[in-house]
Amino acid sequence: MEEKGFEMEFHSEQEAEEMLDAFIHAIGEAIEEDEDKPAVIVPNRMLQMQYSYAAFKQLIDGTDAKISYGLNEPYKSMGDITIEAGDLTFTNVELFTKACSFASNLEVYPLVNGNVRLTLTFHGIAKSI
Repeated sequence: MEEKGFEMEFHSEQEAEEMLDAFIHAIGEAIEEDEDKPAVIVPNRMLQMQYSYAAFKQLIDGTDAKISYGLNEPYKSMGDITIEAGDLTFTNVELFTKACSFASNLEVYPLVNGNVRLTLTFHGIAKSI
């Protein structure tokens, strides 16, 4: 089944870059417009983030790991949980998996100070009205 208007061709790399730039610009404008609107917390989404935070607090209990969270940054619809330590080892795989399952994104990366950072990002914790 062919979708009308789906196919497109670029005649040059410059044309492809221009279209991508226009697309990125349009997304940026939509985000800026959305950020100017009032918003409300999405209760279920906030509860998921709170559960994940509590689960990770339990998972790192007794270790040198530090945990923190952020709300409404860089956009009001986002939140994050960050865990940092010299070594991140989780023995309760079930709790770890459940805590991570609510996140929109998960990143694990080394830092120049020798620590490891795990960051969970949560999209949709607030919704524009």
